[in-house]
Amino acid sequence: MIRKILFHLMQDKDFSQNYVFKGGTCLTKCYFGYYRFSEDMDFTYLNQEEFIRKPKNKLRGLMSDKINKLGGLIEAVSKKLDLDFKMEKENERYFQFGGSNAFVTFKIWYNSNELEKETFVKIQVNHIEKLIYPIKELNIGFIVPRNLEKDFYFMASEDAETLLKPVKIKAYDLKEILIEKVRAILTRRGIKTRDFIDVYFIIKFLKKDISDYKKEIIEKTLFMLKYEKYLINLLKKQDSFKSLKLEDKENVLLKPINKKDFDNFMRDFCPFLENILERIKISLKKE
Repeated sequence: MIRKILFHLMQDKDFSQNYVFKGGTCLTKCYFGYYRFSEDMDFTYLNQEEFIRKPKNKLRGLMSDKINKLGGLIEAVSKKLDLDFKMEKENERYFQFGGSNAFVTFKIWYNSNELEKETFVKIQVNHIEKLIYPIKELNIGFIVPRNLEKDFYFMASEDAETLLKPVKIKAYDLKEILIEKVRAILTRRGIKTRDFIDVYFIIKFLKKDISDYKKEIIEKTLFMLKYEKYLINLLKKQDSFKSLKLEDKENVLLKPINKKDFDNFMRDFCPFLENILERIKISLKKE
């Protein structure tokens, strides 16, 4: 379902030029293949210069216009795919807002044959963001092996184009995703196993130590703490990583993971998170 929605969104010139793919689904689609379940799509608005030095009321109106335009596109795509999304900003079934329109979540509903119930795909957009690394242009990965493409065209000709046609997309650098994943761990309400798994896979791929990105993690996290909910969540994380155990890894993963290697990673990563927390709190006191 995600691939179909993404394919149709990318046919829109404004969307393809101005929104940058990021997050866990970007990892599975553009970098690592299908190593874990992911039902969200995350994007950042690319042209951050549009929002610089704007008065609050004008800034909110500008972002509201962008939400209207993107919501209209999502509604059109949903109709084409026989999904349920309505451009009703006051309706919490379809919209969630944060940071005076800086963050918006669109919910696209559909009936899942696998789950045998109605569920939704989330499209989450950050209008305001600090980008550290250059944006890449990458291919969205295929969902079937290339040697089976002809068979797939024959069996599913109706969906073959949207599922197999190569799609170029603007996407985060892997290091940018890493930094935002660590920030999410620090500022998200509660703990999500998928964040730790994503960081593990990225660090393994980059063959780097997480401490190499300490400065960037602190910088990007401090940027987001001007929004109160993230500051509150971060302050509640004190000591939460010291005895952290992730019990549901197998429920998240589509591929087996080296348990010993992951445990070793966690043994180093959790103290690193505690150290980052302390550094951020010191920085906040200085402000």
